[in-house]
Amino acid sequence: MRTTRVSEGRGTFKKASLLIGLPVVAVMAAGLAMFFSGMFDAMLTEEKGAGSVAAAQLTSELVAPAPGAATKLETASMTNPVPVVLSSVQVVEPQAVAKVLPDAKFGEVLDEGWGILELPADQSAETWFTLQVDTQTQSITNFFALYDNDSQLISSVKVQNYTKGEPLDNAELTLYYDDGAKRTLYFDGQEGTMSVNQHFEQPSSPSMFSADLRVAMVSYGLQLNDETGQVNLLMNLDPTGLSLGEMMILKLPAERIVADMLREIGELVEQVEHQRDS
Repeated sequence: MRTTRVSEGRGTFKKASLLIGLPVVAVMAAGLAMFFSGMFDAMLTEEKGAGSVAAAQLTSELVAPAPGAATKLETASMTNPVPVVLSSVQVVEPQAVAKVLPDAKFGEVLDEGWGILELPADQSAETWFTLQVDTQTQSITNFFALYDNDSQLISSVKVQNYTKGEPLDNAELTLYYDDGAKRTLYFDGQEGTMSVNQHFEQPSSPSMFSADLRVAMVSYGLQLNDETGQVNLLMNLDPTGLSLGEMMILKLPAERIVADMLREIGELVEQVEHQRDS
């Protein structure tokens, strides 16, 4: 019987090859695992780094815009300005209020003009004055009017038989009211009396009643006297207040008051004379 070892030898070679190949495969597998693991970690690190850089750039852009962007924005604003529509505004220039001169016609005008009068209590008023002469009697009338800050006529003074430098013995003071009414006071230095003439204006116009009816409503010539007979009051009284002729004339002795009135009016006349001479 033939004994052979060939088959044993081949089996041994296969086993040896298998034993040698397994470690090699294991080493290669381990190398591949390490290679792919390193590449994966590198990719993760690169992605994290790129994300950090992008986040940093985004933060810097939000905090401070790039100089180029700001310049571009400013250039665009200057190149394309926003149109502004201006509405037309009408300039109103202040207009001077014309002063209304009182009715002062007593004769031929010798002199007239404007000035400033210093009044009591550190006040002042603009005044218009006129000096006129009656060509028949040669009597001189000194007249001046006072105006307030709104150029409205407030009062006037008339001195008859005027002689420069001499004390006044008469004066007529007229007060003007906004509703058109006026009150006239006459100071007689020779008699020492004061007279008050008050003219009342109709409260409203036009009237619903005829002129004849309004005249008929007035009680003319009412006289009132005190016990001494020195105080006299003459009235045209209309109880309805609808007429145009209602008035009051009061005359009473007031020697001391009249003297003081004439003295203070004389001081104003001296101011007018001083401004005429200057």
